Amino acid sequence: MAESVWKNKKVFISGSAIGLGRSLALQAAKNGAIVIGNYRTSKKQADGLRKLLKKYNKRSDVIQADLTLANETRDLFKVIHKQFGHLDILINNVGEFIYKPFDKVTYAEFSEVIDSNLKIAFHCSKLALSPMKKRGQGHIINLGCVGADRGVIRPLTTPYYIAKAGVITLTKIQAATYARYGINVNAISPGVIET
Repeated sequence: MAESVWKNKKVFISGSAIGLGRSLALQAAKNGAIVIGNYRTSKKQADGLRKLLKKYNKRSDVIQADLTLANETRDLFKVIHKQFGHLDILINNVGEFIYKPFDKVTYAEFSEVIDSNLKIAFHCSKLALSPMKKRGQGHIINLGCVGADRGVIRPLTTPYYIAKAGVITLTKIQAATYARYGINVNAISPGVIET
């Protein structure tokens, strides 16, 4: 059997203590990656994930940081570069979801969904890109949402679809801009996933 393309790749996955992020982290680890996970408040789940990841590679870790805060995000990337040297793959997974009619969504809720889906993807990508450019290689995978790239109307998920449409646009701009540096940027837009 061919060696996994993930073998010894250093992969950062935002929001990986629970849900889809956890599944992505475990699958990457099973395929030989050195996984750097992240959580904001799910410490118990993060500790459990860390134990599982270390079964596959002792270098894997899960690091706490609130990625909605710019200073914590910068500090996290400093730790990643100090501890792991570089990133091969960034997976922008984290993102809040809200399910309610548009006229019932508060400004704070709208902001939280935009911040956690779009602004975190922007900031993590920005911090990962410079070292990737210097190395002449890297991969960024942004999590979109099925339909967000086509303007599908989902009245009960307006903030989420706006944020994910932004993520898709961000992905297209990053892909066009950074391909010349050997950096591949793609989006995956899954449908509903039970997590």
